[in-house]
Amino acid sequence: MLPFAIRLHKLDISRMHIGQADAPTLVLQDVTASSHTQDSTLVITSFSLNGNINDNHFQLTASGRLQLISPWQHELESAFDLSLPGQPAISGRAASRGDAERLNLTAGTSAPFSTELRLMASNLLRTPDWQATLTTRQADLSPWLDTDTPAILTADIDAGRHRRRYPR
Repeated sequence: MLPFAIRLHKLDISRMHIGQADAPTLVLQDVTASSHTQDSTLVITSFSLNGNINDNHFQLTASGRLQLISPWQHELESAFDLSLPGQPAISGRAASRGDAERLNLTAGTSAPFSTELRLMASNLLRTPDWQATLTTRQADLSPWLDTDTPAILTADIDAGRHRRRYPR
């Protein structure tokens, strides 16, 4: 249990510029958040971020729970949109569940094509083991390759690291 309680009823930031000379300027159009603590857990009721880096527009929403003490259990979900000039908008979702011992992450895009990433990891605070799978079907990459010729990708990629199977 934490020695204090936090309750953020509503955070609302409109139009904030963050930048340095010789670096892209981050413009946050809108940031909203609501959260509180419950025992030793931070509960993120809602979080929303909408902004630009140069001409690239992004939007992110998230919610979830994060334990602020060991074993760091969490459940987080998010959705995102990214718009790059002259290219189709990218939309997707991500979810993460687990703790310092085991993590399950899923992420993927729904537009302009479907992709799915699944990651399972263990022993995160020691020598991590992990297994990841990336799947996509009929993804037309031509808008990002500067070509009018369709560049269709269908892939199933598996990768991992398992120290018990592959000693150093």
